[in-house]
Amino acid sequence: MKIYQYLLLTLSTLCLFSCRKDKAINDQPQVTWSFISSSFGGTSDDNAHDLCYSNGRIFVAGSTASFGNGMTDIYLIVLDSGLNVLNDNYIGTTNAEAGISVFPTSTGAIICGYTDFYGNRQAYLVNVDINGDTLWTKHYNLDTESFAYNVNSDGTNYFIIGNTMDASGNTQLLLAKTDNNGNLLWSKTYGGPSAELTTDLEILTNGDILIYGYTNSYGSGDRDLILLKTNSSGDSLQTLLLGGSGYEQPGYMQKTSAGNFLIAAHTGSTEPNHNFYFALFDQNLNVIWQGEKGDMM
Repeated sequence: MKIYQYLLLTLSTLCLFSCRKDKAINDQPQVTWSFISSSFGGTSDDNAHDLCYSNGRIFVAGSTASFGNGMTDIYLIVLDSGLNVLNDNYIGTTNAEAGISVFPTSTGAIICGYTDFYGNRQAYLVNVDINGDTLWTKHYNLDTESFAYNVNSDGTNYFIIGNTMDASGNTQLLLAKTDNNGNLLWSKTYGGPSAELTTDLEILTNGDILIYGYTNSYGSGDRDLILLKTNSSGDSLQTLLLGGSGYEQPGYMQKTSAGNFLIAAHTGSTEPNHNFYFALFDQNLNVIWQGEKGDMM
């Protein structure tokens, strides 16, 4: 199965479900785009999970079972703006690895995901140069199964979000801080008696961290959206819950040109219809507007 990756060529704003951290969008989004497409991969299952634009190149990260050292490896493809392949690279061990997201750096990109090589599933960080060649890899043994879903930088350190497993088998929100070389400085978990999951994070101008995901422990429905704000040391400062009587599935979060934050999600609280859900809020987690669009069923 080949990787199918559709890339936005022209935009007035970024698409909410595939945008990364390299551009702010307007508070009142009006989206126009055009597409080109291409396919990459081998004879087995290959998946593209995320992309970013860095140093004039497109970095596409995912997983491959067609190539590599083990069950699955991180698959990285570096493209120019015309979708010509400049380099493709697989990164991994004899066990399973996957790249879940990729973040632009001044020298290339950072991929985060997981590795199964070290006895239990562990959060995994890979730093690559402009050509997609590996500079270093780091895995994080947090005494429990862990995943890294996304990464961001304050210019000096990296902040990783993901999930860990508690003693009851429920997932908890994970926030970890590393230095510029990926060395772990601290990690913290957040959650209640049921499962939580995180998908995205932003770093505020004052250094606070904003984490986006869902919670089954709190809120008014089966699963509600959660926005958790911490300080730069990972201490919880504020929480915002959004959702109805059904379940909500978080997408991604994007900072706007006015310094506010826009989230996209799927809502099942409008049963029997399933809709897109959007909300705009400020840095103090005050909701500016929210709404739903469409019939997804």
